[in-house]
Amino acid sequence: MELIARVDGRERLVTLKALENDHFEITIDGRMHLVDCRERVANLYSLLIGEDSYEVRVGDSDARGRIETQLYEEGYLLEITDPMKAILEASGRKNASGEASVEAVMPGKVLRIAVAEGDRVEEGQPILVLVAMKMENEIEAPKSGTVKSIHVGVNDSVETGALLITIA
Repeated sequence: MELIARVDGRERLVTLKALENDHFEITIDGRMHLVDCRERVANLYSLLIGEDSYEVRVGDSDARGRIETQLYEEGYLLEITDPMKAILEASGRKNASGEASVEAVMPGKVLRIAVAEGDRVEEGQPILVLVAMKMENEIEAPKSGTVKSIHVGVNDSVETGALLITIA
């Protein structure tokens, strides 16, 4: 599983692979660590990384997915993001006139268009499905508004940066 982790504003690419018996292979920015992770009591974990031992307390996540963590006495704000979700969220760009141009963030094929020109959409509403790397990626409206124009059709192949939909 690949994730983007932000710790107190510093972004890291993290890959997690579960092994056997509470052991994990964790790669952070290309550097691999073998980790023995055991929950001692609710939300309190003991980590053994090589010969180093750590005690980490993990709080509940808030509405934005941020988690307050504590390594010994030092507190940290941890935010976990799925890289694909981050890419898809970046597909909607607002311009100076307040319009949002929804662009393809990867090459793919348009599988389905869920809106028509003139339709009213709400922020986060699914508007298009793009197939990329054999996965269906639901593209959501980056803002509430009216679909001004649709620049692609079903079964169209698009390249990265291709204009898909404009919302005013």
